[in-house]
Amino acid sequence: MICEILEVLYIPYELKTIQNKRQNTLVSVCKCIINENQEIIPAYELIEHNQKLSGSYQDYDIYLDELKKYDIPRAEEYLQKMFMLDYIMLNEDRHLTNFGIIRNVETLEWESICPIFDTGRSNNTNISEPYWDWNEGEVKCFTDHFITSETLLELFTIPLRTEQFEKLKAVSQEFKHLLFQYQTYTKLFDEQIEKIAKGFETRLELFYRKMREKGLLIEE
Repeated sequence: MICEILEVLYIPYELKTIQNKRQNTLVSVCKCIINENQEIIPAYELIEHNQKLSGSYQDYDIYLDELKKYDIPRAEEYLQKMFMLDYIMLNEDRHLTNFGIIRNVETLEWESICPIFDTGRSNNTNISEPYWDWNEGEVKCFTDHFITSETLLELFTIPLRTEQFEKLKAVSQEFKHLLFQYQTYTKLFDEQIEKIAKGFETRLELFYRKMREKGLLIEE
C-alpha cells in the first residue's frame, strides 16, 4: 500500500495461512519477480569492485552513478523512494542483495530497477517490546551494520505531494485492522497491537514533518 502511494515499483505480496495437523501459521507469498528472459543482479555485484567504496550510506552515490551510466529509467526517483519506504517502516534488512536491477539474459541490457521486495524485518518486528522505538529506529543502507534511520533523510531530494501523505494516514488504520485480523497467528495482545499501530502512525507523522522541513513537500 505504501509503495502504491509513493508510486514506486514493487512486488505485490499476499497473506496466506497454512493450517494442518503440524502447523497453523501465517505466510506472505508473491509471484516470481522475473520472467524466463530476465535475471536479477544484486546491488552488491554492481559495485563490489569499485575502489571508492566506503561501506557506508555514502556509497549510495556510487551505486546511483552506476545506474545512470546504464540509463536505468527513473533510477534516482525509485532508489530514493525505496529508502523512503525503509525510513517509514524502519526496515532493518535492506542489505546489498535485497535490491538491484533486472537484466535481459539474452541482450544483457539493464532493463529496470528491480521492484521492491523483502521488506519483512520492519516496524520493530525483530525487536522485543521494551525496545520498540518509532522515533529513532535503526536501518541498513549500503552497510553491514545498523545506522540511525535519520541518516536516510540526507539522501532524499525527490519531493512528495500532500495528497500522498493524506493517503499514507489511511495505511495506519489498515495496518491496525490487519494486526487484529491475524491476531491468532501473531500471538500479539490487544494492547501490543494498539502500541504498534500508534507507533506506526507516529512514524508517518515524523516522515511528513521531516520532508516538510527539507522543503520536499508539494502543496496542492
